[in-house]
Formats: sequence, structure tokens, C-alpha cells
Amino acid sequence: MGRVLFCFLSFCLCVACEESGPDVTLDNVFNAQMIEDYDLVINLSTDILGQWGVSKEDKVKAYTFRGGGYSKLEQYEPAIADLSDAIKLDPTWRLAVLDRAAAYQAIGLYAEAVEDWTEIIRTDPQHAEAFAQRGEARAALGQHKLAIEDFTQAVKFNPSAARSYNLRGLSHRLLRQYESAIQDFTAAIEIKPAFLAALNNRGLAYNSLGQYARAIEDYTIALRLFPRYLMGYNNRGISLGFLGQHEAAIRDFNTIIEFNPEDAFAFNNRCNAYGKLGELERAIEDCNKAIELDPNYAYSFFNRATAYGALGEFGSAIEDYTRATELNPKYAEAFNKRAQAFEELSDKLKAIEDYTKAIELTPKRAVLYLKRCAALGEISEYGEALTDCSKAVEMNPDSPPVFSQRALLYQKLEQYDDAVKDWDRFIELNPNVYAAYMNRALGLKKMNQYDRAVDDYIKAIELNPESESAFLERAGAYESLGQFDRATDDYGKALELNPENIASFTNRANNFLRLGQYEKALDSYAESINLDPNIAGTYFDRGLVHITLEQYDNAIEDYTRAIELNPIDAGGFVMRGGTFGVMGQLESALEDFNRAIELDSNDATTFVRRAAAFNGLGQYDRAVDDLNRAIKLDPADGTAYNSRCWTNAKHLGRFEAALPDCETAVKLDPASANALHSLAFVHEGLGDRGLAVEEYRRALEMDPDLQATKDDLARLGEL
Repeated sequence: MGRVLFCFLSFCLCVACEESGPDVTLDNVFNAQMIEDYDLVINLSTDILGQWGVSKEDKVKAYTFRGGGYSKLEQYEPAIADLSDAIKLDPTWRLAVLDRAAAYQAIGLYAEAVEDWTEIIRTDPQHAEAFAQRGEARAALGQHKLAIEDFTQAVKFNPSAARSYNLRGLSHRLLRQYESAIQDFTAAIEIKPAFLAALNNRGLAYNSLGQYARAIEDYTIALRLFPRYLMGYNNRGISLGFLGQHEAAIRDFNTIIEFNPEDAFAFNNRCNAYGKLGELERAIEDCNKAIELDPNYAYSFFNRATAYGALGEFGSAIEDYTRATELNPKYAEAFNKRAQAFEELSDKLKAIEDYTKAIELTPKRAVLYLKRCAALGEISEYGEALTDCSKAVEMNPDSPPVFSQRALLYQKLEQYDDAVKDWDRFIELNPNVYAAYMNRALGLKKMNQYDRAVDDYIKAIELNPESESAFLERAGAYESLGQFDRATDDYGKALELNPENIASFTNRANNFLRLGQYEKALDSYAESINLDPNIAGTYFDRGLVHITLEQYDNAIEDYTRAIELNPIDAGGFVMRGGTFGVMGQLESALEDFNRAIELDSNDATTFVRRAAAFNGLGQYDRAVDDLNRAIKLDPADGTAYNSRCWTNAKHLGRFEAALPDCETAVKLDPASANALHSLAFVHEGLGDRGLAVEEYRRALEMDPDLQATKDDLARLGEL
């Protein structure tokens, strides 16, 4: 707040007062004021007020003189008392009101000052200085809109009042009306080119708009005019830092320190600049000095904490952020940064507490909700996390990160439809992000929309043609679409990018198998085994190819190796047992099925297979026992019912017992030619030749190559 000019009687008074001695007159009081002997002004005024019979008019003037004298000596309380007495005697005495307004303003009684300035304006609606002073008082009260109205009147009645333009600019800047502020500061500078405060203030306004180069120009002009203007070096250094010119910023802070080695702010700002340059030890040194000079400056602790964090010393960083928040409990960014340090130490709960505090202090920062959303998600508090992410979206609906974060959360919640919608919006805002297409494709696959997923993988590959993952994921989508040839091509492209990916060889081999390209499948499995000969699954899968090619010995070798590598996997024993069965080595098959059942007694298929081995060995009752267990484990297994029907009918002659099983098998799998053949055989055994022939023919329609059916129809003379 600038000093206010006090208004006294500044013209020759024509006084008509009683003679009270040669030295105690209002003329002499006035003369004492002119020579600025304010003690004499006070003494003479006091003497006049103490005389008998002094007129009301002279008392008003004496109180005004004495009040003015007190004001000049900065004794504002007695000044205000005298000026108030003058006003009580004559409420129309403007000079007393002017002086009292100035005295109120000088001691920070701005509301009272506003009342007095308002009274002056009421009696003189074109009093430019009264508008200017009332505007300054209102600005001090935080009433910037009203202040702007007053400064506007002030410059209207005094267009050359550079100070009023500058003060109006300050109110605009505090209201974040930066363009208007710059116009006012520019007007002040045009009137008074060496107006240091206006140059500095315009620089600050440019800085707030991110126009750092223009801010630097203003600070440089100010420093050219006033080379020892330390605030100019400070502000220019800060703007240089925003432009990333940290070395130049350090030179400005160095200049401040040369002029004033005790300037804690300069050390703090240089600490920040060194930190931005990665010179962390020097940064900490400067912050230490700043804290030594001013141990109550929160920003120095904040900047030192940031340097500690960059060094990975998160414990020390947390201590300093804590001290910063103790010194400034409203320091939202310190809570935010401390939360990040807690996250680095995997203390999500404390991080969430700090994000919450930062949000309480700055509830309009979407990024804080986003960070708390992520932290809550990490501790599986998905409901609260979703609320935060949605709040961030609501606050910043044009920011891609808020949609990507919420989309990832929806994916964790398996709400893939919502996740895809958020990825849609993210891609609309930022269409060239590889990860967005990969993630949206994941959601689409979960929704079984494989065609759309493929389109996203195509776009992801356009953006990143060296992405092995994109080719692998697209291959998986093609597999789901039954496009095994395209899947095989994509695994091949993935292998070009990474020829040592065992899974790619194996998956490509599986697709060759599906496509009936058995030799290529065997080659691909061989490549996988060459890379790692200790993966049981690869041998297991290759065994299937050997079985398809009727290379049973090779299949046995592969399943044996799979069992050696993973002896607790029942599947290896089941497949080797089945292969032994096909080879007629039923005892060996039985041993493998027994071992498989020891490892997993809840697999109905294994019991069905062992039943087949028992049948082959003539142990029909044991076969029936196994089929009973299979049906109990899986009552919907039509194969088990058909096998039990056949065993009872063919081997044990139990046609009545077999009939319900055959009927159930056909009901469960109406397209099974084997089940119809068994049913026909049972009907034949029960003496119903016509029905048997009918069922045999239906079986043959379903599978014209079923030799057993042909033989039976021929035997009955129906073929």
C-alpha cells in the first residue's frame, strides 16, 4: 500500500478569531505546518483548544490542524480522535474527513476509510483521488470488483493517473483477469515509462498467462532502469525456469545472493533450479542454506523434499513434505507430493490420506481425484476408486488421461462395456495412442466382439509395427473367429520380431494342427523344444500330432517325456494310456489310467477310458463299475451312457439294463451315430428287428463310413 497524501489546509486562511496572545493563533499554526514543524502544530493547536471562548469554527480548524500533525508523526490514533472531533462539530468539514480517511487507511482500518472516502465522493462526485483511495481500501478488503469500479472512475477524472491504472491492473490480476490487467499495466507504463511496479506487475500477469518470454522482457526493462531491483531478478529467474532455461535462472538468483547473501528466497529458488537440472546435491545444499536463513519457509522444505525424492530417498522426502505442511497447513501440493512418496514406499493408505487432504484444499484439481482413484484401485477399493475417476471425468471431460484411467478400472471390475466406451472417448480425443487400441481390443474380446478387436489390433500395428504383443493378441482374436490361417500368419510375424518366443512356436504349431498341416506343426513344435526342452506342454501337444498321423511310438515318447517333466499332471498319463490302448497294449494302458485316477479322481473321461481298457481285457464288470463312476461325476456325458449300454448289451447280454442307457445317450447326443448303433443293437437283442433296422439306418445316415453298422445291416440282409 503506497503512502497516502494527507490533506491539510493548504491555502491562506482568513481567520477571524479572538486575540489570545501573539504566538497562539491559527495563522501561526498554519505557518508551523508550512515549515513541517508538526510538534509545534500540535502544541499551538492544543493551546488554542484550551482557550476560553474559542469559536466553534476555530475549534474545527484547530482539531483538524492537530489531527494532521499527529498523522504526519504517524500517531494515527490521536489523529483520528481529533479529526473525529472536528467532524462532530462540523460534519460538512471535508478537510477533516479527507485526513481521517487517510489516517484510517494508514492503520489498516479499511472499512472505516471506505466510509469516509464515500462521504467525500458524495459531496464531490468527480474527486479522482477519493475514488483512487477508496479503490485501494476496497482492494485491501478483497473487494476487487468494487475496487475496479473506483479505479475506473479515478482514471476517468484523471486520465494521467498512472498509479490508478496500476492498482486497477492489480485487482484484475487478483481476479485472474490477466488480459485486462495487462492493458492497465501497459497504460500505466505509457504514462510513466519508468514505473517499476507496473513493469513488474505486467511481467507477473504475462507469467500467469504462460507468456514467459514477454514477462522476461518486462523484468529486463525494469532491471535496466533499476539494476539493484532484486525482486526483478527473482521474478525473471522464475520465468526463465518455466522456459526450461535453468542455467540463466541460476545466474539471476546468483545476482540476488551477491547483493544479499542472507536472502533465503534466492537460495530456495536456486535450489529449485538446480533440482530441475538434476544437480540434486547442489539443490539440497541451497535448500539447507535457505532453511538455515529462514527455518519457517515451507517452500524450502518442499523443494528439498523434491530433491530427496529424485534421489530415491523417500523417507527424507516425507519428513520434509511433513515439515512443509506443518508450516503451511494449506499447502496442497506438499500433500500431493507426500502422497506420491508414500506410494513409492507402497504405503497406499497414507497416500490416500494425503490425496484426500490435497483434494479438500484444492477440490477443483481433477488430477488429484485421478491419483486417488489409482491408489484406491491398488487396494481393491474399486467402488470408491470409480467414484473418484468419474469425478475426474466430470471435471475434465476433454482430458484423455481421465478416460484411460477409468477404463482401466472398469477392466479390473470386468465391466468391459463401460471400459470400451471410455476407450472410445479416449481415442476420439487422442486417436494415435497404441496402448488405447490394445486395451479397447482386450475389452472387445471379453465381450466376444472379435471382429472389432481385430480392427483395433490392425490400428495398433499401424501405430507400432514392431509390436510383438499386437501380433500375438490379434492371432488370438483370429483363433476365436476360427481363422486359423490368419492366426498362423500372425504368430509367424511375431516370431520375426522375437524368434525366441517359445509360446509363439507352440501356438503356431497348434494352428497348423487345426489346419491339418501336420508336418509344419511338427516342425514348429520342434523349434519350441529346441528353445526349451523342459516344457511338458509342448511334448503333450506334439503327441496329439503323432496320434493323428498314427505315429503311436512317437506319441508314446512325447507323453513319456511330458510325464517325466510334470509327473503330477494326470493328463499326460491319460493320453499315454489312450495311445497304449490304440496300440493294443491294454495292461500298459490300464497302469496309466490307474495313475491318472490317483492324481485326479474327479475326471469322468478317465474312467470312461479305463472302462474301455477293462472291456478290452474282458473285465466287463469292472468296466461297468468305472462307467457308473463316470456317470456319477458327469451325468451329462453321453459317451459314458453309450459305453455302459454297449458293455451291458454286447459283453454281458443285459439288454434290458442296457436300453435306458442307450436311450439317454441318444437324448444327450442326438447326432451320435455310435449311440444310435448301440441302441439298434439293443433293440435287436430284445427281439425288435424292425426297430433295430430303422436305428441302424439312421446311424448310417449320420455316418456313412461307420463299418460296424454296415456289417450289422448286411448280417440282417438289409444292406
